[in-house]
Amino acid sequence: MRGTVTGLLAAAVLLSGCAGVRDSRLNPVNWFGAAAPAPAAAPAEAEGGNPLIPERGAFARPEATYDGAAIARVTEVALERLPGGVVLRATGVAERQGPYDVRLTPVETGEADVRVFRFERRLPRQSTPVGPERTRTVTAAVHLDDLELRGVRRLRVLAADTARDLPL
Repeated sequence: MRGTVTGLLAAAVLLSGCAGVRDSRLNPVNWFGAAAPAPAAAPAEAEGGNPLIPERGAFARPEATYDGAAIARVTEVALERLPGGVVLRATGVAERQGPYDVRLTPVETGEADVRVFRFERRLPRQSTPVGPERTRTVTAAVHLDDLELRGVRRLRVLAADTARDLPL
């Protein structure tokens, strides 16, 4: 046992002394071939992204598009003031029962002092009865902060048959 340890220590000291000799066969750095300089690759970010990071997560859902249509008519529009903004609330009547996923969708217009929203809804695929007006009435709201309202004088809510304006 003593001889093995002494032999390994002697070999380690001998080989460590060869580290200063670059081209020596006894240098452990040269045992597997000399390293040759390789050209540096261009960063992947310059080519349009890192190929190791996926564009979309494996469990991410695809972007859903909203396929709602304008509600039949708007019956009421109200503005509720909050600290830092307002809540625009609209009530409308659909043409038949069962509207869901109602929204106030912003509409781009050329007017800078008017902010326009389209009151939209989705209806079930199967046919539903028309029913009384109270069963077809829905409400939607949207929050607008003070930065979004800068320079706006009026809010307008559009429906298929009617529109309502609300001064600020």
